Amino acid sequence: MRLTSLRPPYWRHALRLGGSVALAALALSTPPLGAEQATWEPGAASDAAGHVLAERFAGHASGQRLAQGMTGQRGEERLPWADGSDAARAQRAADEAELQAKARAEKEQEAIKEAAEDADRQRKADKAAEAAERKARKAAEKKAAEQTGGTPAANSAPAAGTVQDTQAAESRRAEAAARQAAADAQAAKASAEAKAAETKAAEAKVAAEKAEADRKAAEAAEAAEDARRRAERTAEERRLADERARLAADREAEDRQLSDKLRRSREAITAREAAPAARDASGPSDARPSGSMPPEGPPPEVTQSPPPRPAVGSEPAATHVTVLLVIEHGKRGIRRFDRTGDPLLCVGPDCYAGQGARLGTAEPARRMARFAAFSPGNTLGKRAFACSKSLACAYREVDLGTARAEIQPVDMRILRHDRREPMTVAADDTCAVRAGRLTCAQVVISDSWRAWIVPERVAREAGPAVLAQALEALASPSQAALPSLRRR
Repeated sequence: MRLTSLRPPYWRHALRLGGSVALAALALSTPPLGAEQATWEPGAASDAAGHVLAERFAGHASGQRLAQGMTGQRGEERLPWADGSDAARAQRAADEAELQAKARAEKEQEAIKEAAEDADRQRKADKAAEAAERKARKAAEKKAAEQTGGTPAANSAPAAGTVQDTQAAESRRAEAAARQAAADAQAAKASAEAKAAETKAAEAKVAAEKAEADRKAAEAAEAAEDARRRAERTAEERRLADERARLAADREAEDRQLSDKLRRSREAITAREAAPAARDASGPSDARPSGSMPPEGPPPEVTQSPPPRPAVGSEPAATHVTVLLVIEHGKRGIRRFDRTGDPLLCVGPDCYAGQGARLGTAEPARRMARFAAFSPGNTLGKRAFACSKSLACAYREVDLGTARAEIQPVDMRILRHDRREPMTVAADDTCAVRAGRLTCAQVVISDSWRAWIVPERVAREAGPAVLAQALEALASPSQAALPSLRRR
């Protein structure tokens, strides 16, 4: 297997294995105390220590080259956590801690290597000193023997010198052993620190992996929650759209039914009012003898038509009025902010929209059936015609149909129109034009609107300018313009 295919932490295991082998070799190469005393030779322990340290440094160098190769390979690879997340920061912290521990271990190994080199140099110096001392002692012994002639008293001096040499050698050996013990302690300390750094790096890596897993889980949970909220919002919007469509259809059907009912009621009232006049107009020629049979054949068909609008300049009917209307702005939806309105005035099955200039004061109001007034075409089209985006409007030529009738203002919206409170009204006979001003003693007041019901003959006498001034006064009432306000 190629060394470059290894991945962390295999190179760390290789370093630890190399250090363990070096320590085992050092333990095997150190003889026990008794054997050392029996077979000791000057400098033997120092030689063994030097060899062991050299082997350890060789193993460390090979492990370091392996680590450098692996580090280079790791640098060439694109790390999956190389971004700005918490996992990346934790991984970078672990790598920095690992590099710092490696640097400390290398410095300590260099110190150990220097100590071993110093010990080796000292050993060599000790050996050279011992050799020089032995040589000098032999020369002295030879010279003494020649001078004394080999007497026993003269031979006692070399023995004393040998004892001194032995003590000096033991002292040097003790110093070498102390230095070796210090080097071993320093190596053990470096190994322990390296293991602690590796443990810390492993813990940092585990923490980084856990942080990354937690981040991914949080992102997945957030994505699931967003999808759920989107689905709920879509379902709610669909439900609201269906509900609005159903309500619009129900309102349109209700308006049609109410229009048909009111139309039939007015036709019946008109037919009852027209029956006596038709009998009086027929005269005695239409009378039949008592007991005579009616003529054969079906009765003639009678076609009912709405009363014609009075021509310009003709006297208006007593049920025709001009309604000056002011509504309050709506309190719901967009009306809370724009403070405008699109008012229509509904009377029975029909609705009226102001036309012409001055908010409808110049021309007769446009008459429409209820279902046509609130149809999508008018809702999205002309809406309130001349009174669009206004809270005040004048409705000319409104036919009440009877002396008293129910009117209802409606503020047009898009889907759900704002139908105001209906009230029964009649033409106000107190309305008159005095000094160029229109005044009415009675004002129809509701919670959300107020109006003057001006007879059409008085409105024609006043003219568009005076009606516009009266509408303005009704929109901003004062005691002079409105002497009495009461609900009718």
